[in-house]
Amino acid sequence: MSRGGWIGLGAALVAFSISMYISKNKPQPFSIKLLTISAIILLIIFFAGPFKYRFFSVTKPSDMTFYQRTLINKGIFGAINKLPFWGHGLNTFCQVYPYYRIVGGDYPFYAHNEYLQSMIETGFVSAILLAVLTLGLFIIIYKAAKQNKFNTLVFSAIFILILIQNLSGFSSRIFPTALLLAVSIGGILASQLEIRQEKQIIKFQYILTSLNIMLFALVLVGVIGSHKLFLIQSQQSKADSLIRKEKIDEAGKVLEKFLMEHPNNSSAANIFGMLMLIRNHPEKAVETWKRAFEYNKFEAIFPLSIARVYSDKDEIKADSYYKKALELDPASENYRLEYSQFLIKQNKIKEAKEVLEKGLTYSPGFHNVYTGFLEMEKLLSSLSSK
Repeated sequence: MSRGGWIGLGAALVAFSISMYISKNKPQPFSIKLLTISAIILLIIFFAGPFKYRFFSVTKPSDMTFYQRTLINKGIFGAINKLPFWGHGLNTFCQVYPYYRIVGGDYPFYAHNEYLQSMIETGFVSAILLAVLTLGLFIIIYKAAKQNKFNTLVFSAIFILILIQNLSGFSSRIFPTALLLAVSIGGILASQLEIRQEKQIIKFQYILTSLNIMLFALVLVGVIGSHKLFLIQSQQSKADSLIRKEKIDEAGKVLEKFLMEHPNNSSAANIFGMLMLIRNHPEKAVETWKRAFEYNKFEAIFPLSIARVYSDKDEIKADSYYKKALELDPASENYRLEYSQFLIKQNKIKEAKEVLEKGLTYSPGFHNVYTGFLEMEKLLSSLSSK
């Protein structure tokens, strides 16, 4: 059902056809027939199934998914001057994206564009290197096309398909697709290896041995990292199971011990803080969230949770933490709605209206889906009528 996938598939077939056309040796009739039959079968599948409806929905304003993708890009490019030069770190997109988004509603776990994802997580240098490497692969593909290296053209078509799909998706971060991408790139690079003399064979064997060593080291690091991740997830699963069984004290002990070893784990810190509130220990909850916020400076949930604790005890502190949460996620309709309700309780009607009016400027539309904006409209209307 991926539109990017279908566009990528079409581009791959076109690129493959052009490559065969410009090659020195003209393609065999069988190759042309095979390519034509494949194209016809794919067209039949496309128009016979539901794919065509999703594909052509990009022209409709009611298509939320396509609209959201364009707004992700717009938000990131609009705040490009705020991006750290070396990025925010691996796997941080879903944490930091709220700081850059320009509309409310749901926000994605991935950028739906591999170059933007790399730029946010690993910085400008990484994104530029990725672009340069892609350009280098296309140069190799062009040379292979002129030399009529059929196998390389097949690998090239696969690479182009995945590349285009990842300009609007994140399939390369899914293991089977990542493996296919690696194989396609390997197939393209293999066309540059030409062994003609004995010395070159020895050199090639040396390179191959070095690559095997690096691959083994990479696998070893992956295994160690996976084992560590498994232990972390096991502890969190254990705590979650205890909570479901309403064994709050036992779950609290498991999470407290876990946070001593992993103080930067935002998920565990958030759950542990909530357990402390259930056990009527708000001070410890606030202490936990403050410590977690030191490690996760873009997690708006921590200042928001602290603001909720202070809302009935210390209006000044609560107001400060609400503002901090909105600074980190200015487009959140739910945060703004909650903050405006807090201001109304303090009889600060003018300030509440300003918060709501500002919040509605972040609306992506679709209020029947993003009901928080609908609630903001209703609350603003009721305040305006007074």
